[in-house]
Amino acid sequence: MALCPDKHENPASFARCRTCGLPLIDLKQEFSLIAERLGRTANLARPKASRVLAGVGSFGVNLVQLHQASLVRSAPGRGLSVLYVDAGATMGNGAAPGTFRLQLGGAASGSATFCGVAEEAAMGDPSLVPLLKNAGLRESDEEQTVFVATALGGGTGSGVTPVLLQNALALNPANRAFVLGMLPSADELFHARLNASYGLSRLVSDGDRGPVAEAIVTVQYDRLKRVRGVGKGGEELKSESVLATTFDMLSTAFSFPNSVKVARLNRAAHTQVLTPCVALGRSMEIFGSLGNVLESAVAFPLAAVSNGEVLSCYLMLRVPQGLAKEFPDDIVGEELGGLIRRHLPAARYSLYVTTYWDDASDRVDACLLLGGEAWRVLHSIPDRLQQFNAESAKVKDWSVFGLSRERVSTMVRTLQEYDARLEEMRRF
Repeated sequence: MALCPDKHENPASFARCRTCGLPLIDLKQEFSLIAERLGRTANLARPKASRVLAGVGSFGVNLVQLHQASLVRSAPGRGLSVLYVDAGATMGNGAAPGTFRLQLGGAASGSATFCGVAEEAAMGDPSLVPLLKNAGLRESDEEQTVFVATALGGGTGSGVTPVLLQNALALNPANRAFVLGMLPSADELFHARLNASYGLSRLVSDGDRGPVAEAIVTVQYDRLKRVRGVGKGGEELKSESVLATTFDMLSTAFSFPNSVKVARLNRAAHTQVLTPCVALGRSMEIFGSLGNVLESAVAFPLAAVSNGEVLSCYLMLRVPQGLAKEFPDDIVGEELGGLIRRHLPAARYSLYVTTYWDDASDRVDACLLLGGEAWRVLHSIPDRLQQFNAESAKVKDWSVFGLSRERVSTMVRTLQEYDARLEEMRRF
């Protein structure tokens, strides 16, 4: 049965009411039109985000949640959006204002083990682009910056992150993206190293369209678990908190306009893959000078790097407000220059960003980002690279990983070309 505006009942096949002659109402169609109009209105009403923090995969989701719980003093508000994207994972119910969640493939799909499988799931998910729009990514706006935390050894992180950032660029071609990526440990299986290689290759180059991410800050878990820091309250920071603090510094220091400066330098130097060296919570009473703090940082790279081959060096420095006068630009620049002369003889590009926070202590945080080779980061031990190549040669069916032999060949060529460009830069 169908109703007219005066609520007379009529057979569903009728176009007009047999009692009063008024046109009948197609409720399903009317509700659909209302929903469409509301959707357009809601999209226009959402404010654009200047910073988007995205946790991709279970590792990335957990890291961003730790970051939000321990380092952000208020709920995300205007100018900041937080995304959680995973494959078949439960990420909790409810959300703070400015927080958006996407479960790729539905709850029954399970976490993606292989990069190619996760990539296909992301490319085929109709909810991914609306998620980014809801987060405020739209229109050309160079003030927008996307920061992603993920595990590149996982299938979700390596497969979904490039697709996420490709869609972000399609919505806003002027946005800049930075990725903090965990690499597989030395004893992880072949597919984890394959995931990381594939994900990194997709981030450093999207064919003729260039890089998807302006910088990929890579961390090796073997090295991270040996590093400690000191928090604002004097408590020891273990590996997870060290990484969350590094992500916090990255997303603060490299927001606009510094995002544009770093992007230009990285493209000039061809150094998108960066290795962090951290010194967190260093007491100035104990260390005495910024130079000593930076020496402490460069001694603890979180991924493999050859100091003599580094072409770019960026310093993220965080200082308590009470010590701001002790860190003028000329002193910071002089100390960074001295460190480069002592340890990084090939470095041609440098940048420092100093941020301040409300803290009464004398503790400063320093993070150096060093630009080096992609393959060196992934396979720091020559025997491990040989092992990876030997295992790759044994693979008969790449579709198990959601890949093809052609895509794997493109992956290898992309990373080799990346390293070759760096070697060419060093010669000149």
